[in-house]
Amino acid sequence: MNNKDVIFLLNEKEEIVLELSNLPSNDIPCCYEAPILLLQDGKKVVLSTDDVLGNMLALRHLLTKTLSNELQLDQSIVFDIGYVYNEYCNVLYKRNASTNCKFVYKISGNSRLWIGSQYSLWAHDYMSWIYNSADGSIVLELTPLYANGFPYKGKEATYKKWLQAYKPYLIRIIPHKIAERWLVQANDVIKRTPYESNIK
Repeated sequence: MNNKDVIFLLNEKEEIVLELSNLPSNDIPCCYEAPILLLQDGKKVVLSTDDVLGNMLALRHLLTKTLSNELQLDQSIVFDIGYVYNEYCNVLYKRNASTNCKFVYKISGNSRLWIGSQYSLWAHDYMSWIYNSADGSIVLELTPLYANGFPYKGKEATYKKWLQAYKPYLIRIIPHKIAERWLVQANDVIKRTPYESNIK
């Protein structure tokens, strides 16, 4: 890490780092990709390697919603969100219309999206989610993705066995003061991209 990196402090032992050490200047060019890492106890977990602007816009959106307690999990998500997401991906792979009906969708423009996609933040080694719990707390959750891709015909037992052992990688409550700080940091990063000047 260096002084160009942006550190989203989660607690005394865990932080999320946006690595900007390779930037030649303070400005972030359009479509610039940089890793976002979770650091915990000397371990690095890659949360995203996508473009900085898209990642920070997603973070800003979810923090704004959760700080206003507007992002409680939909009542259709009765199991852990990562578990349901893997099941959703499995259904998409199979293209099975009869099992597709167990998911709730919302219409966005011309697309039909699974209702859980509104809580999705980043994806890489794990899926990252931010949502409000029933008591209004802000939850950050990292959940595993089925590593073997979705099952090819004849290999469904492997996925079913993996799903039986499924558990979230990390669930943390983000205190409101920390979420507010993260929001300021995300906005500061966005201001360093061409995005802000293009929307005025």
